[in-house]
Amino acid sequence: MNSLFRTLCITLCSFILFSVFSTYAKADNNNYENSEIYKKAVSGDADSQYSLGNMYLFSKNYKNALKWYKKSASQGKAKALYKIGSMYEHGQGILRSSTESLKWYKKAASLGYIFAQHKLNAMQNINNGIALSIVNKQKWREKTATHAHINVHKTINSITQQHKEKNKDYLKALNWYKKAATQKNKN
Repeated sequence: MNSLFRTLCITLCSFILFSVFSTYAKADNNNYENSEIYKKAVSGDADSQYSLGNMYLFSKNYKNALKWYKKSASQGKAKALYKIGSMYEHGQGILRSSTESLKWYKKAASLGYIFAQHKLNAMQNINNGIALSIVNKQKWREKTATHAHINVHKTINSITQQHKEKNKDYLKALNWYKKAATQKNKN
């Protein structure tokens, strides 16, 4: 189930990135200065700055991608915060850093960006050398669960049971089982 959800997320992100790039990329050789999106980005439009960052990222111009993502992120664009985290996680044009990627993912997740919330959960699941407390781990799972994904509810149940000696919150586990049970599982 989790791998299906991850695959779906990756596919969706790839499709969105390709769509944004093919819609806005009107110039060749990273010469976007004459494009309409560049003009909007320079004038301070956060969405255009984010899109321009995507265009540069797609063409592997990481320095400019990071520059435009940071401009968009400074205006509170959660997707841009997430992309910066991803660039740090994968070392795209910058030194790979789990600590930095975690910082940016947390910022995006705190703004309610579901992919960032899921990423924090995934980073914990694969034990990427990032130590969040059990309380923080549970917090991000619960935030993700508010988006009503049945697999997340099941994961919360599992985590709550695994750590019941530490938090002894059986009522919370029961609550998550009830939420999962009331949803239709399409698989």
